[in-house]
Amino acid sequence: MGILNIKLSTKIIILTVSVVLLCLTVSTVLLLHAFQTTVQNHFGERAMHVAQLAADTQEIKEGLEQNSSTIIQPIAEEIREGTEASYVVIGDMNNIRQSHHDIDKIGEKLGTSSEEALKNEQSIIYKDDGVSGKAMKAKTPIYNESEEVIGVASVGFLTDKIENEFATYRASTLKYYSAALFLGILGTMFVARNIKRTIFGLEPSEISYLFEEKKAILESMNEPIVAVDDQERIVSINKKARAIDHFKESNIGDPITHPQLIQAFENAFSSVEEDYDSTGKLLMDNNIYIMDYSIIKTNGKKLGVVFILRPISEIEELKKEYSTIKTFAEDMRSNNHEFQNKLNTIYGLLKLGKTKRAMHLISKEVEDHQDFIVYLMSSVNSPMIAACLLGKFKRAAEMKIALNIDQESELSELPDDINERELVSALGNIIDNAIEVAYYNRGRDGMVNISFTDLGPDLVFDIEDNGPGVPPEKLDMIYEKGYTTKPSTNSGIGLSIVQNNLTSLDGELYVSESPLGGAHFTIIIPKRSG
Repeated sequence: MGILNIKLSTKIIILTVSVVLLCLTVSTVLLLHAFQTTVQNHFGERAMHVAQLAADTQEIKEGLEQNSSTIIQPIAEEIREGTEASYVVIGDMNNIRQSHHDIDKIGEKLGTSSEEALKNEQSIIYKDDGVSGKAMKAKTPIYNESEEVIGVASVGFLTDKIENEFATYRASTLKYYSAALFLGILGTMFVARNIKRTIFGLEPSEISYLFEEKKAILESMNEPIVAVDDQERIVSINKKARAIDHFKESNIGDPITHPQLIQAFENAFSSVEEDYDSTGKLLMDNNIYIMDYSIIKTNGKKLGVVFILRPISEIEELKKEYSTIKTFAEDMRSNNHEFQNKLNTIYGLLKLGKTKRAMHLISKEVEDHQDFIVYLMSSVNSPMIAACLLGKFKRAAEMKIALNIDQESELSELPDDINERELVSALGNIIDNAIEVAYYNRGRDGMVNISFTDLGPDLVFDIEDNGPGVPPEKLDMIYEKGYTTKPSTNSGIGLSIVQNNLTSLDGELYVSESPLGGAHFTIIIPKRSG
């Protein structure tokens, strides 16, 4: 497995030290090479300055015109010693040495050609391997008073001297190189520890796994989930959220635009609570959602907000199922007790021979319920609406209030383009509202009257109750989320749902005063294909 099993901090140190070592080495090599070139150029220019100094010396010019090495030699040596040059050689027009630090070589030809200086009158700098060894050299012509070339000054600095200068600099550079490498290693260890702390001590494989795990969890959730950063930009969104029309065109990095989401975000970020989370209702694309949102924090810093949206219709369905089961269980318990009493009464009447009284009691028990079912089967040709009305009848009976349906009411089969589910939702919410306000305000004296017809171009439903009614000044408020006249803490959303349902059905809802003393709701749905 080798390097794959090394911890992240060790990997970072190895990688960073390798990079630092490579960068320092390359930089040092390039620097030393540049310096070596600079040093050589420096000694070449220095050789030229010395050569020009010798060429401008009057005694040397006189010695050349007199062809006297005895005049030239001491002057040239004085210049060589004063400038620390390796050699200062003066040559005549025949390229014959008139001076040399080795007097035995005076009178011999120069080791290299002086043609460019003598004939072309050019000053040159070059690197060459001469009689004295490898050196940086310079040659320049010597002129007399008449500006005629009378000789050449040749000066050189041996490369061993240059190497000595370079070695001193190289040693100093290597010290700095070692110090920089040491500081780089220390800095790398510090950076590695901070990175490790930032990513909670996780290894790359663990981070990759957690990322894939988070992605899988998000996509497997049945609720729409949207996460935003501290700049209100989307950083994560699952498939369920993308299925909502509002988010279909949203991409990672896009800002949230829904006013309620923005307000919830600002509430979360302005909160001083340590672990902030909240719940609210959200109206989006004509659908109502329960919105749970909480802050994302690390080390006390707020990084963003996560929104979890749940369609209220699903919650209402679960709530209704739970309520139905609970009611059914309670109803069974109470009915069991009541039926036991009635059964005992019937048994007693039969034992006493009061058969007619027993039969009358039995028929009375089933008459009302049976009559209602027979009416629904004969007058309502929509199974879902019939089931809805039967359910509301049973609920009103459980709450001990009267629910009456006008026996003249009739409903034919619904047109195909009317969404039966949305119609049942709107009708059910209005009837539920009427039952509850009648019960909360009148108790067992509560009453709800229902009538409906499909004669003409519209479906018309009338629901009346003997509750407190709706004051004229509050007619515009009843559709707002949270408005209610009931003491229940989970109320205030029903009429909002009704309004959304009726919008989809192109329907209308009218509210007026009922002859019973409460509210009179009228639902009108156009029969578009009737």
